[in-house]
Amino acid sequence: MKNRDSAVQWGISEALILAVIIIILELSFQRLWRLSILPQIPDLSERGIHANENILVDILSLLYILLVRITDFTLIVFYVFRVKKGSWNTIGIPARSFREGIRWGVGTCLVFGILVIAAETIYALIYSENLLRVLLVPSKLPPFTNIKYLLLFLIVGGIAAPIVEEIVFRGIIYPPIRSKIGVISGITLNAIIFAAAHGIIENYSVIVIRFIGGVIFSFLYEKTNSILAPVIVHGIGNIAIVGVVLGQALFS
Repeated sequence: MKNRDSAVQWGISEALILAVIIIILELSFQRLWRLSILPQIPDLSERGIHANENILVDILSLLYILLVRITDFTLIVFYVFRVKKGSWNTIGIPARSFREGIRWGVGTCLVFGILVIAAETIYALIYSENLLRVLLVPSKLPPFTNIKYLLLFLIVGGIAAPIVEEIVFRGIIYPPIRSKIGVISGITLNAIIFAAAHGIIENYSVIVIRFIGGVIFSFLYEKTNSILAPVIVHGIGNIAIVGVVLGQALFS
């Protein structure tokens, strides 16, 4: 059993308060975007282009999300290093776990890739329908065929968002919960918090996917005592969703 004493440096109240602050910050940025910034973007409807279909709006939205993630990360680092007098290990980034994190992260992606392909094949044979498109493709397809939007999404969804979310939910929230209620209950509760915090209300299956993701990410943190493996799986998972959506846009 690995020594995890150094990882449990957060009280539950402290961790949840910091997480709530991050969530409120994100909601405030979203409100600012919708009410103050988005209305200032030129409406191209006079040229026959609706604002929702304007690639400029989509790209600016991603840039804004990237700004929010950078702000989140800066706030966390400031609190950990300046206020808490901690280290990278305080947020789940031990200096000696990179090889193990990469091994578990890449290995998990390969295993789940095989399982997803198998499930997709079986579902297609039975129902003559693409399971991943049913579960993951939104009603309005993001403009992934635009190379600028695609590259920016890979940075935001594949790198920035996974890093910040894994620091918050696995590096900060999970350790004190696990220390209080145990591994299995801790993983379950952490996954529930992860799914709920995303505020997904599109459909039940998407909420389930978020919960399953939370379980997988917490399990990987538990095995490696690091957020590296969860970040790798989280980022590659987001990128894989891009592939599904892009396939829908190109071949439907």
